[in-house]
Amino acid sequence: MNVAVLGTGMVGRALAAKLADLGHDAVVGTRDVDETLARADPGPMGHPPYAVWQAEHANVHLVPFVMVEPSRVPGDHAVFVAGEDAAAKEMVKGLLQEFGWRDRSIVDLGGIRAARGTEMYLPLWLSLWGALGSGDFNIAVLPA
Repeated sequence: MNVAVLGTGMVGRALAAKLADLGHDAVVGTRDVDETLARADPGPMGHPPYAVWQAEHANVHLVPFVMVEPSRVPGDHAVFVAGEDAAAKEMVKGLLQEFGWRDRSIVDLGGIRAARGTEMYLPLWLSLWGALGSGDFNIAVLPA
């Protein structure tokens, strides 16, 4: 299974390493790959810099994720939400707007069953990243 873990801290590292050990293709997402790899100081809990951990876990790749910084990709593109709890979805939409997403770019797909479709986006995203050589891209939804 292809799995993306968001976050380079102790929990993200532990999850990614275990998933990779179990035979899954695991990647760890960060906002800035170069910055993450350049850090030389131990983390707040004393764990080694990510680059040291990465050298010991070559089967886990570090990739950029643009969800929290929509301005990294020019033009109009979309982010999706799905779920049964309307109040929770409104809270998520508010957080996405704080990240910089415009209201028209936040696409509500409906109930939680639609989340399965967004999970399937990861294999496509990984293939596109491989083809483009960068994770700085997104999908645009262009209604007629």
